[in-house]
Amino acid sequence: MFSTILSWLTGTLRRQLTVGMTLIATAILLLFVVDTTRREQAYVLELQSGQATELAQSVAHSSAVWLASRDLAGLQEIVGGLVGFPDLRHAMVLDLRGQVLAHSDEARRGQYLTDLPQATTTQILQRNNLLIDVASPVVMAGQTIGWVRIGLGGDALKAKLAQVRRNGLIYVLIAVACSALFAAMVANALTRRLRTIQQVADAIQTGDTGLRVHLSGNDEAAQLGRQFNAMLDSLAQQREAVRQLAFYDPLTGLPNRRMLDDRLNQAMATSKRSGLFGALMFLDLDNFKPLNDTHGHGVGDLLLIEVAKRLTDCVREVDTVARIGGDEFVVMLSELDADKAKSTEQAAGVAEKVRLSLAAPYRLTVTQPGESDTTVEHHCTASIGVVLFINHEASQIDLMKWADAAMYQAKDAGRNVVRFYDSHLPDNDRSNHAH
Repeated sequence: MFSTILSWLTGTLRRQLTVGMTLIATAILLLFVVDTTRREQAYVLELQSGQATELAQSVAHSSAVWLASRDLAGLQEIVGGLVGFPDLRHAMVLDLRGQVLAHSDEARRGQYLTDLPQATTTQILQRNNLLIDVASPVVMAGQTIGWVRIGLGGDALKAKLAQVRRNGLIYVLIAVACSALFAAMVANALTRRLRTIQQVADAIQTGDTGLRVHLSGNDEAAQLGRQFNAMLDSLAQQREAVRQLAFYDPLTGLPNRRMLDDRLNQAMATSKRSGLFGALMFLDLDNFKPLNDTHGHGVGDLLLIEVAKRLTDCVREVDTVARIGGDEFVVMLSELDADKAKSTEQAAGVAEKVRLSLAAPYRLTVTQPGESDTTVEHHCTASIGVVLFINHEASQIDLMKWADAAMYQAKDAGRNVVRFYDSHLPDNDRSNHAH
């Protein structure tokens, strides 16, 4: 039976060419799908690792004061704010003995872990398709006082890879059918046009992901090229979605802490070349928690989205507005003036514009299934701390710390005010303040 089928498939030169071209096209596309899936897996895994590391470091930074003061309620509030984070498996804060002081699963508070890292640096304890587990030390005054553990699951990664494989197999089957039909009709033309697709596949495997197939007409080869391009476009969209998750806040669409750090570094480099000052504003909403407590987090999210829109409307396109935490935002102004006094005046003008904009009443429309829309009016102000920078005279960490200190000076001044960082005043005791 097998010999009969093989004899029929290879009985003529046309059939041999058809079978041969079909097998070649199938092998190339399967290899491409396998290689692309592997690259996508490695790429997404690397991005998730970076995201988990950034999240662990951010939580470690924000929980240092609470851990030092053994404020378990404050630590639990910080960890609890991460519960809605995509693919979060666990988030915990531990002391040096390994005792869990705060956990995304409150039932695990008080337990002990024995697998803490020996070195006091941020470390990836586990990285695979199932779990990425990162530990970051909590440092206060140069001393390690505890650990933050963040675990992100691989559900999103598995879903993306499954979709890539599924689409890849569909396109391979379509490619096989088109290749076989066209090879039987016009062998020479098929060879030439399939070579074009093969060249694109080879180029993409070497890293030129922007290359696409360009074939005129509406025959099988042209359709294969379009389907091939559609698969590449789909992969590109998934890659962009992963990038969006890694560098932007999913609620407001603003840059997150990771993107802010990159843009601040660029702004400091630009300041070195141009000799112009820049400014960093740290904003904390003054009356946000009562809205969440009264109307729920859904309404709170609506307010955060509106705050993001108002902030964006207050600045230029060259400036950056970022959300770095629950109700904390950062505005970075670049290319102000070479004169510090004029730059201070410009930054103060923008800060006042922001303060007035955010102090205007918020009318938030709440939509619930099966119920009529309701409108919640809320008054919310912001305390704003500002620090100027030029060149690399100060590190990014210092700039953020100084802007944060100025913001707490604004809160001490009665809130809903703007304060520039004064290096002659001591930092505020943050444990006495609540966001």
